[in-house]
Amino acid sequence: MGLTSLRLTGGRSIDLISIEASRTYGGFLEGFPTAEINDHSLKRLREHLAHRYSHMGVHIIDPPRKIVSPARGPRDEPEELLPPIKCIGVFHSSPIDPARDDGFGISMLVIAWFQFELDLPFAAAARADLAAVAWDELARDGDL
Repeated sequence: MGLTSLRLTGGRSIDLISIEASRTYGGFLEGFPTAEINDHSLKRLREHLAHRYSHMGVHIIDPPRKIVSPARGPRDEPEELLPPIKCIGVFHSSPIDPARDDGFGISMLVIAWFQFELDLPFAAAARADLAAVAWDELARDGDL
């Protein structure tokens, strides 16, 4: 049993097993975020999650991006912000492969998403993005 359940648009029910929330730009010490920095951060996040959760599928929901200032700085790039809260959730569901549905099989997916408020387990705006996840394509089957 998870912290909460979510019904995907395809009808599958998934359970949130654990959640982490942190500041999107926690540890950002100097300068301002740009599209290039955000792209690099998202790539590093994917690599980190793939390493940490190597037995699960990994998915990052594309965050909304907002240009907040015109080009400036030594590289003459505009400031681009992602939502201020980064969330990482571990989800379980029934197996994707019916042959693994022996009472011990599960499917697993770690999902990262971004939201504007600390509204856990997920903000209303994030719920639709989470519900639209293509579980059968992204999750991996495993055993309890």
